[in-house]
Amino acid sequence: MLTKWIILFVSVCILNTQSNAIILNDNLLQNYDDMIEVLKKTTEKIFAQHHCIIVNIISAVTDEQNVHYQELKTEILNYLFTKGTRDVRIVNSRENMSDSFRRYCSIFLVDSTESFCGIYPQITSTKFKFHGVYMLMILDKNEVNLQEIFSMMWKKAIYNVYGIYEENKTVSLTTFFPFKQGMKCGNSVPVIINKYYNKQFEEDLKIPKKLSNLYGCPIKVTAFRQNIAVIREIQSDGSIKFHGHEMTLIKTLSKKLNFSLVIQFRDGFEQWGNVYENGTATKALAEVINKTTDIAIGDFFLKPTRIKFLDSSCSFLNYPVLLIVPKGEKLTAMEKLMRPFEPFVWMLLLISFLVGSTVIYVINYKVKKLKPFIFGYKVTQPLLNMLVVILGSQQKKLPKKNFARFILMMFIILCLVLRSIYQGSLYKFLQSDGRHKEVETLQEMIEKNFTFLTHDFYFDIINENPDVKKLSKDVHGHDSETVPIKQKSATFSSRTTLIRYSLDHKESSFKICKEHFMTVNIVFYYPKNFYLREELDLQIGKIISAGLVEHWISKYDNTHYWNIQSNQNPTVMKIDHLIGSFYIFAFGLFCATFAFFIELIFDNN
Repeated sequence: MLTKWIILFVSVCILNTQSNAIILNDNLLQNYDDMIEVLKKTTEKIFAQHHCIIVNIISAVTDEQNVHYQELKTEILNYLFTKGTRDVRIVNSRENMSDSFRRYCSIFLVDSTESFCGIYPQITSTKFKFHGVYMLMILDKNEVNLQEIFSMMWKKAIYNVYGIYEENKTVSLTTFFPFKQGMKCGNSVPVIINKYYNKQFEEDLKIPKKLSNLYGCPIKVTAFRQNIAVIREIQSDGSIKFHGHEMTLIKTLSKKLNFSLVIQFRDGFEQWGNVYENGTATKALAEVINKTTDIAIGDFFLKPTRIKFLDSSCSFLNYPVLLIVPKGEKLTAMEKLMRPFEPFVWMLLLISFLVGSTVIYVINYKVKKLKPFIFGYKVTQPLLNMLVVILGSQQKKLPKKNFARFILMMFIILCLVLRSIYQGSLYKFLQSDGRHKEVETLQEMIEKNFTFLTHDFYFDIINENPDVKKLSKDVHGHDSETVPIKQKSATFSSRTTLIRYSLDHKESSFKICKEHFMTVNIVFYYPKNFYLREELDLQIGKIISAGLVEHWISKYDNTHYWNIQSNQNPTVMKIDHLIGSFYIFAFGLFCATFAFFIELIFDNN
């Protein structure tokens, strides 16, 4: 009998305990109407601002079977779908989230700090976009330490975090400001930005901008001497001055966002470094990956191998990868003499001379009755007379017939015009640095088996063209982008490199291939998931739209190096200019000597 009473007593105690637990859980969510209303009004602004079309509802509660919790979730779902949300994905606290997509807009239902810590390890860069929106519905304010949760989120550079909780019949909308006047940098103390009471907010609901003003907090920038992007000058008083178009850009950004620049200058040229497939890196890029710096600047190309492990800014400059090609081969002395007329003109002149010679031969030897009528009386050498007219000498004996005179006059005028044009053009060509046309296309260089001189930072680009890769030669250790050009070789270079080289070598000039190899984008590099990336991109976009980057470059740009400049002033004629004429004279002497011996032989016979 006693045993029955003991069993009955224990059963009553157990039921009472369960009843109290149920009452506790019910009280947890019994007044959530106002919280739902705040969530609706807040997400209506924030989600619209961030273009959220897919929303994730993530559970971080102890008891997911609670009736009020289920009602709360249903209410949120109904609201999201009525607002045009394309898709809503629900994740339970014990569920392992998929890496198939990165979540951008999320609503967390949290009933305790402990339950949030349970799901916190799953908030990774492969599952979430850290610059996305994170709404926290705090179901039990007494069990949640908001500052601890905010601090955990900021450690991952997540800053768009908002908490909603109810306390004393008032719903508070809270967040944290990593940068705020009078507080340390990286602060995560909760700040109430609005309250909801008696079905209305205390003030107009506004979404604060958290990164538009960093209040002088430091941003570390790694830089090194690189063309006109980063230039360091030591002043007469020993101070150091930095300038260059990228240094000017980063200084402008620091003024716009009010952060202090901590420049970590690295000695040496070409300190970009490489990023390898295993995630390791060297030089400046290693500092970014290891997060010992915030931004790396210095004419960085946007490359696929880099953005796997780094974040980049939007492209603020794009320019072609240029090919410096050799000057065309110099014209020979005989080529210069032939240069005033193109081959077709020379061919017509030769044909005219041959036709004239043929006519003279036929009339002189076959139709002798016409000789006085066409050539004139006592004209015994009409062929030599034709050569005399061509060379501009005088005719000793003129024909007496008008027909012959008209033919002679027309021929003299024709020869006068052609000879004058030839003499004027010849003088110009003899003085100039006459050359054959340089190569103009990449395919032409490949067909001629050019050697492409390059540096290792161009390898990723060259790999896209197997024909060029096969003919490439690494000139590491030289200033590869301005290495002296030899025949049948071409050097990869860039616009800013040539601008910088022209500043140091005022008289230098280059011949640039008309066909560019490709166009590259120039960016800054940040650590992965860098919190300031979006704000920097916004400001860079405004600067680009204003044309300031090109304006800063134009201060250094001198386009004289794009093409070889020819000397327009008169020059003294040297033997190199006239050697072709001596060649012709020597050939004439040879012919005269040959004719002399032939005539001597015939006379003796």
